[in-house]
Amino acid sequence: MGTGIAGQLLYNFPYPARWLRICGEIIGLVAGIEFVVFTILFISRFILYPEQHRRMMDHNGQSMFLGCIPMALATVTSMIYSVWREKAWIPCYVLWWIDVIISLICGWWVVFYMFARQKRTTDGINLTILLPVVPLVVASTEGVFIAHEQPEGLRASSAIVSLLLWANGVAVAVSCMVIYLHRMLLHNLPPAAITFSALLAVGPLGQGSAGIQHIGEIVADCLSRQGKPEGLVLASKYAGTGVGMCMLGYGVFWIVICIFSVIELKPRKFNMSWWALTFPMGVYANGWTKLSVDLDITALKVIACVLIVLEVLAMLMCTACSLYLGIFRSDLFEAAHKETGRDDFDDDLKAKMMV
Repeated sequence: MGTGIAGQLLYNFPYPARWLRICGEIIGLVAGIEFVVFTILFISRFILYPEQHRRMMDHNGQSMFLGCIPMALATVTSMIYSVWREKAWIPCYVLWWIDVIISLICGWWVVFYMFARQKRTTDGINLTILLPVVPLVVASTEGVFIAHEQPEGLRASSAIVSLLLWANGVAVAVSCMVIYLHRMLLHNLPPAAITFSALLAVGPLGQGSAGIQHIGEIVADCLSRQGKPEGLVLASKYAGTGVGMCMLGYGVFWIVICIFSVIELKPRKFNMSWWALTFPMGVYANGWTKLSVDLDITALKVIACVLIVLEVLAMLMCTACSLYLGIFRSDLFEAAHKETGRDDFDDDLKAKMMV
């Protein structure tokens, strides 16, 4: 999802250029291939080792990352729509509903499983608890983003479903942030290894900002077509803009906290939590991009451009580090195995290799 959002941002850059669109298409294609490959590997894991499903669900950390699946699908769908627009609205609409279903499973069932089966202490809480919830916000933004090219009859229903998803996702996400603030007040900053996870809070705020702005736009368009008073139409549009600005402002707080945390803790060794620099920053840039387009203010476009460049650089850095540690050294795979692997896994693997 961190790769997919980079492609989408470059393709829809505030100051468009052909070479940026080409780069966006290439990165988007890579993201699509990655999604298919990793989905196959993910499913194969549970086919070959069925007991891993229960182990993963009971694990406080790994189960949270199930939310990354619908978010990755959303970035691929949005990229397809960005490139082909009205020619692809039907397959994108179908993919969106699939994404909505998976997002609801993550946002409701995985969260309930976390309440019912997993054990946590206050000092062990971190912002990965947001990951099953954020897909609801991402799906809401995706729904109204592709609604612009839909027939009028579908546009209103897409806006309503998206608003319901947005309200559900944002409300629960903000509640999780309050819990995390409580944890930091009682137990100070989290370990240096997960310092960058503080940026996860920026995700629902940035994507929620873009989503509510798109929702306001679609609602205003529907009201205008129905002949409603112009004042009501403008109020609907700019209500979304106002709420979106507030969410971006709250996101600044979390970015500043993350910067201060990095200065204080000085994390040095790369791990998977560094990927929190990519998707959350990307969707936060998406919120600023939408705001800059709606208000047509140069300063906002510059802010969006800076955030996009930072996101792309972070994505390239994390990709390079992941490939090196995952393929050439296998450190990342060994770390995952230690968390949920069977005790006899190594013996079984050695026996198969000897055969």
